[in-house]
Amino acid sequence: MRGGVRLTWAVDVENAVVTVYRGGQARLLTRADVLEGEDVLPGFRLPLSKLFENAS
Repeated sequence: MRGGVRLTWAVDVENAVVTVYRGGQARLLTRADVLEGEDVLPGFRLPLSKLFENAS
């Protein structure tokens, strides 16, 4: 983030969660949530149920 990155997603396929890092804060999303690109990738929306549909 010090290099100017505004948004980072850490995808944990094994546990079917995504951690969203933005502005020094972290937010945990589960397969019930929708991953959004916010103002960095406007219009990007991915239901995590789709991403993790084959995950155990």
